[in-house]
Amino acid sequence: MGDRRENPPTDDPAVTAFSRRAVLGSASLAAMAAVGLPAEGRTAAPHKAGAVSKPRTYAQAWRKYLDALEQARATIMTDPACADPKARDAALYLPTQMGTASFYMHLAPHMGHPLLNRIAVGEPVGLNWGMPNPDFDYRFTYLDGRRRYRIYGPQKSTAAFFDLIAFNGYFVDNTKTYFHGALNDFNGPGGGIELFLGPPGSGQNHVTLDPSEPHNVLTIREALEDWQAQQPTPLRIECVDAPETLGPFLYPEADLVARLERATDLVGATIKRSMAAYKENLDVAGGKWNAFGLQEPSAQRMKNNGHPEHTMSQCIYDVPKGQSLVIELEMPASVVYWGIQMADLWWRTTDYVWHQSSLNRKNAYFGPDGLFRAVVSHEDPGIQNWLDPVDNDKGAILIRNYRAKGVRVAKTTLVPSGQVRQHLPADVPAFMPEQRRAQIAARTDGALRRFGY
Repeated sequence: MGDRRENPPTDDPAVTAFSRRAVLGSASLAAMAAVGLPAEGRTAAPHKAGAVSKPRTYAQAWRKYLDALEQARATIMTDPACADPKARDAALYLPTQMGTASFYMHLAPHMGHPLLNRIAVGEPVGLNWGMPNPDFDYRFTYLDGRRRYRIYGPQKSTAAFFDLIAFNGYFVDNTKTYFHGALNDFNGPGGGIELFLGPPGSGQNHVTLDPSEPHNVLTIREALEDWQAQQPTPLRIECVDAPETLGPFLYPEADLVARLERATDLVGATIKRSMAAYKENLDVAGGKWNAFGLQEPSAQRMKNNGHPEHTMSQCIYDVPKGQSLVIELEMPASVVYWGIQMADLWWRTTDYVWHQSSLNRKNAYFGPDGLFRAVVSHEDPGIQNWLDPVDNDKGAILIRNYRAKGVRVAKTTLVPSGQVRQHLPADVPAFMPEQRRAQIAARTDGALRRFGY
């Protein structure tokens, strides 16, 4: 898996040996050898994806990383969608967002002192790339497959959907799913949650990690459908290896080189997927704008970190001011989680803190006939189920169906905004301005509290 040395190379073996013992001590070296760890500690091996020729100094890796960011900027500006000034403005954010995300995903994680990170994906303003679900509390952590870890919490979740997936990479093609399951199925002391993760033969593990992969990715999704009543379930993670085997807290150059290589790969892969997403969804809908297509779970989607029990229905919309898209949908025969949300063309979730750009089963209106009807419009249509595209005349609408049966494709009609009522049943109640103000205020409060703002 490449060079795992934590200390910079030296021409004097005696100096190298003395430095290691001075930092770790002979007892620590013995303990590390006993569990099969290199005496230098644990470092991340270079990522498998990317160019064959890898930089071996930090300066070289840094240059390649900056080149990848510039290439990302230049590449996305060539997309025909950037002929639309609003789509171009949105695209300008992507390279810097990828830089921030790659830091949290590949440079910051410490495999000996892991965290369940709630920032890297889903933070509502700065890191809305990847089309995170406004209803989901996402938590990510990054684990060395040769170590052993414990995830624990004092209570089970009240959410209908509380899921864990382990991958061997994030947003890089041909990843492998190691594990998929519901966190509430793991029983801990006092009715809480507890599970162990580690390599084969390291103990009673609920999740077996690949010891050849130094950067396994765990993704936790918790569906919070009631933003006022529900908050994320408390969970923590710890490495249960002996403290003397954890290595230095600061990353030496060889480790940072490997991490920058991964960050470089992530930038390239995410820009590629962001540019391809709206085109692929147009193809699924038969090449038609303002029409939904259905995507069942597949092996290919799982290789790209897709959830194995998620049936997606997406629409690439073109709704300028003065026009409205009326959506009508028969709900699935059964579904554990259902929600609809807006995004821009580049796979970035539309603001959901100060605007109503998403709905779910708890906050949407369903007619007496059981159908879901909503209106995508820049102007408030005066009904409860308004989906606000905010700044985006063009973008994506995603309907999520987790563990669902009998998923239907929504019908759509593009109409002048002044004629919306003519395309809705008479029994759809009016939603008054004071109701909208209260609705948005509650939404803003719930979203900000969830992220600690």
